[in-house]
Amino acid sequence: MIKVLLVEDEIIALNGIAALIEGSDLPCQVVGVAEDGYIGMHKAKTFMPDIVITDIKMPRIDGLTMIKNISSWGAAPQVVVLSSYSDFEFAQKAIRYGVHDYLLKPVTAEELLGTLARICNMLLGSPSDISLSQLPDDGSVGGYLPIVESMIAYIRENYNCAASIQDISATLRITPAYASSLFSKATGKTFTDYLRDVRLAHAKRLLLSTDDKIYEIAYKVGYNDDKYFCRLFKTHTGVSAKKFAQKQAEHRAPDTVET
Repeated sequence: MIKVLLVEDEIIALNGIAALIEGSDLPCQVVGVAEDGYIGMHKAKTFMPDIVITDIKMPRIDGLTMIKNISSWGAAPQVVVLSSYSDFEFAQKAIRYGVHDYLLKPVTAEELLGTLARICNMLLGSPSDISLSQLPDDGSVGGYLPIVESMIAYIRENYNCAASIQDISATLRITPAYASSLFSKATGKTFTDYLRDVRLAHAKRLLLSTDDKIYEIAYKVGYNDDKYFCRLFKTHTGVSAKKFAQKQAEHRAPDTVET
């Protein structure tokens, strides 16, 4: 049986996950539970689990520190993170510490059991079937969500500067071609298209909420060439940035009342 360690400071969630795993048909056994990273670290030493499912924000020692310490012993369990955090810095660290999957709360039973099933298949089969150096044969991206999450977080935090697939792939230590292919499979959009859509969404917000000039807004959302920004905006919205702002202003303008 594949040994699983659960680390979660919410007791109801901890017991629920344990019951879910034990009641499934997966070849897994919950060998230990812990309510914080400190206890989790010691139980990892005792039970040497094959899989660690952990929360991040916990008392005494957080999940990332626990994972880092476990890795420093030479142990290499498959780690599944359950968290409500999706910032770029966290995703970077999660990948660096060998996190296999990153699931945002609230997590459904289907998501969790599906993730465990993939890990079990990997552990019972050939570990080389799943690797950061190649895409899965079936095109699945389930085990690669930390990478995709980090790319999306990167775009959201850096849309207003010279964000590029080369920069993010270098940060994640993967090739631009691999990063691009994985991102497209996961989101249905290219990295460039996703970045453009985020920038235009922010541009619309600025057009509606500020009196900034068009060239100022273009610069604020990452375009140094305001003419290119205007062409792009009209192509993808069907109206020029100037008319978009005017039309929205007309809708917001209060009716005048003569006295």
